[in-house]
Amino acid sequence: MGGISIGSLDVDNAETTTTITKAHELTRDEVDTKRSKSQSNDAHIYRGRKRKEPSPEETRASNVARHKEETHMTELSLAIAPLREQQTKR
Repeated sequence: MGGISIGSLDVDNAETTTTITKAHELTRDEVDTKRSKSQSNDAHIYRGRKRKEPSPEETRASNVARHKEETHMTELSLAIAPLREQQTKR
């Protein structure tokens, strides 16, 4: 009877070990997924860009148009600046 109970304990332990191993593998996959997401976010931060969702204020059509106009005017003023400097030197 003692030998039989030990044998059944071994079987129970083997099944328990298998279950624990499977649960551990799932957890490891979840950890890998979280790690890869974290590394992806870190890469954006290191490049100077942090991922963010644009706010409704930023995506409103009038604000988008105004921003494009400001950018365009900035580019124009940067292009004209050297010409103005040449004009003032003469």
